[in-house]
Amino acid sequence: MATRTFAAFDFDGTMTRRDTVVPFLTTVVGRAAVARALASESAGLARVAAGRGDRDVMKERFVGRVLRGHPHSDVQRAGRAFGAELAR
Repeated sequence: MATRTFAAFDFDGTMTRRDTVVPFLTTVVGRAAVARALASESAGLARVAAGRGDRDVMKERFVGRVLRGHPHSDVQRAGRAFGAELAR
């Protein structure tokens, strides 16, 4: 299976007034999968929260963990629907 590359941009505070990463990922894979990924990355998330970790690296790890194995077309479709909903 070929590897697909995703490009994501941080709209928080510019196009939206709230965090959009977790809500978007939840629409793609569901709450349980996001919760499992958050639990798996909890040590790294705690380091970032304490100012001792790289937020961008942690976000990349988290998003990669959540989306790993999901078809590009599913993520793309969810992204379009999520973006349309934000634009309302």
